[in-house]
Amino acid sequence: MTLIRGNTEKNIKYITDDKQTAAGTEISEIKGRQLKTTGIAMALAAGICWGFSGACGQFMFDNKGMNSNWLVSVRLICAGTAILVYLLIKNPRAVIEPWKDKRDAADFIVFSVFGMTLCQYSYFMAIQHSNAGVATVLQYMGPALILVYVCLRTKRRPKLYETAALILSLGGTFILATHGDIASMALSKEALFWGIMAAVTLAVYSVHPERIVNKYGSLLPIGWAMFIGGIIMNIIFKPWNIEGVIVDGGTLLGLAGVILLGTILGFSLYLKGVQIIGAADAAMISCIEPVSAVAFSVLWLGERFMLIDILGMVLTIGAVFVISFFKGRSIKE
Repeated sequence: MTLIRGNTEKNIKYITDDKQTAAGTEISEIKGRQLKTTGIAMALAAGICWGFSGACGQFMFDNKGMNSNWLVSVRLICAGTAILVYLLIKNPRAVIEPWKDKRDAADFIVFSVFGMTLCQYSYFMAIQHSNAGVATVLQYMGPALILVYVCLRTKRRPKLYETAALILSLGGTFILATHGDIASMALSKEALFWGIMAAVTLAVYSVHPERIVNKYGSLLPIGWAMFIGGIIMNIIFKPWNIEGVIVDGGTLLGLAGVILLGTILGFSLYLKGVQIIGAADAAMISCIEPVSAVAFSVLWLGERFMLIDILGMVLTIGAVFVISFFKGRSIKE
């Protein structure tokens, strides 16, 4: 009887342990799904923040007498200072570490000037000469340009999906710029120039800092790049001498949208999303940015787009989705 009772107690214990293990596994799976959902929501929110930032810039250009020289100078110096102060509080020694290495210091300066500063300036110049929706879509030619660069650097032919993405990107830009009529221009030359420049500098912004981002993380290079770029822009354009800028409650709210939501919160959400769901998925989800920029332009700022404009935007954004989808799938495989 004792032996039977002992075996029964063991069996009950094994069954209880199995149930606890199954319950623990189920809880872990639920938490995993919840965490992934959180990561997706963060990447999505980051893209919406960036789109809203562009719309805020357009609002201030149209209503507050502001221009890109003023806005980008103020945005970079304020956002860069805020990020560096945060990092100084967190780890003071790490903030100055890049300047102890000549190669790292040179990369930080190049990234600041030709990546961050020119990317921000050209993007807002494109908005100034067109609108937030068109400028953001044109900037999103950047991933297609990165493909061209990678193929040239590695001396290989583009893959089928890369070729398709390039055709979609170029076709979308052509439709946006000409409405399908090569003899006319639907966009001003200034808007097209700065939009293409935004795409080129976005490619530089994405490719050049790879080594220093791997070494120092994303936030430190971004903070220094914005701070250095802000100093350069303020020295060149002297925003305090620019006349005609209306500084009131609407302007302060617009600046908050550009600096706090579009820069600090946007990048923070995106980087946390990358940490949770990975860079490939986060990049694809954050492609909501041009969609949100167009939506804010229409719903808030009253912009009107023709059907052919929407077609051009769909083609250009589609190119980014093609790149992100196939690149993400190859990484997972």
